[in-house]
Amino acid sequence: MLTDDLDGQAGRASRGDRAALTELLGVLTPIVERYCRARFGGRERPTTSPEDLTQDVLLSVITALPRWRRADGPFLAFVYGIAAHKVSNAFRSLGRDRSAATSDVPELLDTAELASGPEQQAIDAWTRHRLGRLLEHLPDRQREILVLRTVVGLSVEEVAHAVGTTAGAVRIAQHRALCRLRRVLEGDLAATRRPARGAAPSDRAVRHTAAPTGGAG
Repeated sequence: MLTDDLDGQAGRASRGDRAALTELLGVLTPIVERYCRARFGGRERPTTSPEDLTQDVLLSVITALPRWRRADGPFLAFVYGIAAHKVSNAFRSLGRDRSAATSDVPELLDTAELASGPEQQAIDAWTRHRLGRLLEHLPDRQREILVLRTVVGLSVEEVAHAVGTTAGAVRIAQHRALCRLRRVLEGDLAATRRPARGAAPSDRAVRHTAAPTGGAG
């Protein structure tokens, strides 16, 4: 399991094993980057970007590594705590109160975009934006678990270790999150099917209204 591997590498790295530190960063970098991009969005901001945020998280992890002990819990949870704190600080520095907002989910479609044309890329960009907007309908806990499961790619057990809960609670939260998103999608679909207020009458109604009444001419 990823959690066990990370714990072993972190333990060796904390004792000064440089090879273990290199391996540890190699495993952590894509995980942390996917998390930062899913939470902070794929588009660069004026003051920072998901890539900058990833490097900031990893630097903090290296600095804090000597303080981590197995008895304190899984190293993955330790890293997750640092990453979540950094993301929240980044949002506060932008003057935003929505520290759990998600404006983009780029990792879901990046590979496909590399081989697609402009039209498909436009569709993919809209899809990413829509996914991000959907996640904003979720409570913080459910959103966080869904991001860790579907974007970062952690197992149920790894997410449970990361957020400090049980595997059963993760499964329940994920199920509720998906049900909530399904209801949002169904509501959006129903709204698109309703005629807009003030819409023009149908052709049949127009023809009926315009038909002669048979009055004297």
